[in-house]
Amino acid sequence: MKAKHLFPFSVAISLLLLAPQGSRAGVLLDDSWASSSYREQSLPRHSAWFSSGTRPGVATNALTFYLHDTSFMAITYFTEDPEQPVEIAPGKELTATFWLSLNDVAPANPSFGFRLGLFNFAGSSLVPKRVSGKKFSSASQGQGVQGYALFQNMSAALGTTPLNIRKRTAIEDGLLLGKTEDWTSLARPTNSLPKFAGFTNDVVYTLTVSLQRMAPGSMLVGVTWSNMITGAQLAASATDTNATNFAFDGIALRAMSDQTTARSITLKRARVELAPATR
Repeated sequence: MKAKHLFPFSVAISLLLLAPQGSRAGVLLDDSWASSSYREQSLPRHSAWFSSGTRPGVATNALTFYLHDTSFMAITYFTEDPEQPVEIAPGKELTATFWLSLNDVAPANPSFGFRLGLFNFAGSSLVPKRVSGKKFSSASQGQGVQGYALFQNMSAALGTTPLNIRKRTAIEDGLLLGKTEDWTSLARPTNSLPKFAGFTNDVVYTLTVSLQRMAPGSMLVGVTWSNMITGAQLAASATDTNATNFAFDGIALRAMSDQTTARSITLKRARVELAPATR
């Protein structure tokens, strides 16, 4: 396995992504909660979200998760059939982009308290394959689930190694995003030019997680944070040369507590697309 840094994308590209776009071939999800509902599954415009914590708040262009002194996990799915995930063919790229803002960001801390990943729930040993109730345990949904995730230090003052790209390798544990030892690190790059020095209250950020199949057994995993006001970016990538899973159908987000992330996390838009690779 090897890792490398990504050159920052231009601010113009981030602004272009923020503009409304219609559905087209390859767009699996593009939801901005225009209907002020988070329980509707009608792809690609709407995906239902399920949370293990306090009931999220919803308004036009805002789905807010409230944190307390304990962790929570939220899950959504970007395919209709729980038995049919999206397969990434060689030369294709699955990209998930989130527009989000934070309230009462935690002070400097050593935790990788914000975790977000793309997963193959359809190919798991879960019974049933998907969450369907209003609430579920944050210690569940992990049995047989493969995927990649960002483990992020979320604080007002980031250290020199603020993010970690990881692959889930101990897949029989029921705890999907809670145990670091279930995950193998692919890249923990140094933030050597800290223009992205930390997170700020009420600023809109974009977070992009991309999975590009490079060869039959190789996956390039990329992560980019962009500050929509300053243009500052934090980006990294890693190549998994022992990849065995190329199918995905869901997103999981876990925040460890308000003391290590933020008091609330508001998603303003979520977009998932499968398209020809851009690099």
